[in-house]
Amino acid sequence: MNKDSKEQLDTFGQQLSNAKSYILEVTGGTDSTGPIDYNYDLSQRRANAVVQYLATKYNVPARRFYLIGIGEDKEVAPNDTREGRQKNRRVEIRILSNSTENANTSGTAGPGL
Repeated sequence: MNKDSKEQLDTFGQQLSNAKSYILEVTGGTDSTGPIDYNYDLSQRRANAVVQYLATKYNVPARRFYLIGIGEDKEVAPNDTREGRQKNRRVEIRILSNSTENANTSGTAGPGL
């Protein structure tokens, strides 16, 4: 995990201290380079790295996380350019909540995870 990703997660983690009744949907993605099975595993590991960071640094309990490893299935940019592949190597976090105070908080930690 690179410095920029940690800073993004720290900003997000600090927001969690005021949140109530939420589940964090943590989705890892990859580019299309490499075998499909490897990419699914890699996307799961990326999401898990974010979960471990937030759980350890911000004491977020395991019951608050919902992990998804999507591999290369949902690209956010074309995989035929270096820049596109870099954008697809990501982890997205969304707060799912019944409370309107948490409804629009989300974030993406990009390359380096």
